[in-house]
Amino acid sequence: AWPMNDDVTWQDFVDENRNVITVVGDSLQGQIDLMNMGYADALVGQLPFEMGKFAIDRLLEVRKSQDAGLALPFENQIFPTSFLDVVNIPQDLPPMVIDMNYKGGWVILGYILFGVIALLCEFCIIRATMHLCN
Repeated sequence: AWPMNDDVTWQDFVDENRNVITVVGDSLQGQIDLMNMGYADALVGQLPFEMGKFAIDRLLEVRKSQDAGLALPFENQIFPTSFLDVVNIPQDLPPMVIDMNYKGGWVILGYILFGVIALLCEFCIIRATMHLCN
């Protein structure tokens, strides 16, 4: 978050480097405001409430396992948490053109060439068989 804390310096940086895509960590309200003004392309932040709740739940599991005299319910595990991503997608996207990789008339040429190669293979097999029989 610290690069965007000084609004004026950040705006000057982005204005001087318009060809640079800016992705900044955190998603504070000031950062979201700057992004809405066009001074960032994406923000990635954590959800601190969820992270805190998750940590307390794990600590409670540890306490309960200690009280019961059991081993830790988890050991050497990584616990994933959610994150928040805010992306500034331009509204003037070009129209999507999907051709599904169709080859059009080239398909007909492919079938013809396959047929020619198959006939040549059959001819060579017949000729070789006739030559071996003689």
